[in-house]
Amino acid sequence: MIAGGTTRLVKVPCRRIRRILAFVALFGLACLRALAADSSGVIAIRKAAHPPSLDGGLDDSWAPAVQVSDFRQRDPLEGRPATEQTIVYVLYDKSHLYFHIRCLDSHPGRIVATELRRDADYTVDDYFSILISPNNDGRNGYIFTVNPLGTQF
Repeated sequence: MIAGGTTRLVKVPCRRIRRILAFVALFGLACLRALAADSSGVIAIRKAAHPPSLDGGLDDSWAPAVQVSDFRQRDPLEGRPATEQTIVYVLYDKSHLYFHIRCLDSHPGRIVATELRRDADYTVDDYFSILISPNNDGRNGYIFTVNPLGTQF
């Protein structure tokens, strides 16, 4: 589940996320490797005692969450640090995986957000995506995408 603010899913507007955070295809590798305590590229996602608040705020229920923030670009300059800060908090419980995503933007007036139709062409807007490979095989997975208006893809 994704929690956010201005709508149900986005707390802070996202700007040109497709350029900056195209880590999407390798979420399981890229963001975890960025914060790895060792060379394995794995971090321990913590289990929540209770489901976190999903009202868009970052309250005490998110305290045990692992924070991921050292993202790298894929486009236009692969491997370079992201030009805007993004912070992702990750938790899980018995039956859900939770993400709280904060996309900060130094020029919020330049955010592109027009699409309100679910599962339409999301590449016309700024967006944030998460790809999950439940088998950790690098071949199969599920992608979840949201734009600044909260439209799901």
